[in-house]
Amino acid sequence: MSIHTWSIALAEHICGELNNQKGGPSKAVVAYGLEIIIEALIKIIAFILVPFALGILKPFLIAYFTAGILKLSSGGYHCSAYYRCLITTLLVFSAIAFLAIYLPQNIPAFEITVASLLIALVVFIKLVPVDVPEKPIISAKRRKVLRILSMLKLIALFMVLVIYQPGHDVMLAICLSVLFHVFTLTMPGRGLLNWLDNII
Repeated sequence: MSIHTWSIALAEHICGELNNQKGGPSKAVVAYGLEIIIEALIKIIAFILVPFALGILKPFLIAYFTAGILKLSSGGYHCSAYYRCLITTLLVFSAIAFLAIYLPQNIPAFEITVASLLIALVVFIKLVPVDVPEKPIISAKRRKVLRILSMLKLIALFMVLVIYQPGHDVMLAICLSVLFHVFTLTMPGRGLLNWLDNII
């Protein structure tokens, strides 16, 4: 049974309990809300349990949230189905987390992380925001605001790294996450994600 089917079944039950109340929510609205909640809960559980079992929870979450925060304003590729997004995200950020842990300790993590932020800044200036055909950003003003906001996030991230000087694995998780997100904004990056989207 799919998440959509579960949501409809739960919505029918809930609306059945509320059918005596005037102005109650429609079944479609309830089902849509439940589907979002169920999907979010599955993601939370998967993104905690799987990395925890693999011993990579901290760098996984740091990489995931770094890319996620940047993506909110800079845009990027979206998978065509929920389960594909879930699997792709687990694979990519688990790989990043493993690299962050097991890359040699003598790598100058701070320096290459700063370099990754500079690369991101250049790409953001040229490409951001990257929208999708299903939801294009038409307003020039909004595009400018999103570009500026994305660049401010990079500056804020740099300041956090300078002030707190996190550990080697955290620094590399941030660096690799930033580079991966920047790659997804480019044509080759979107092509790779589209290929993964089609084979999963």
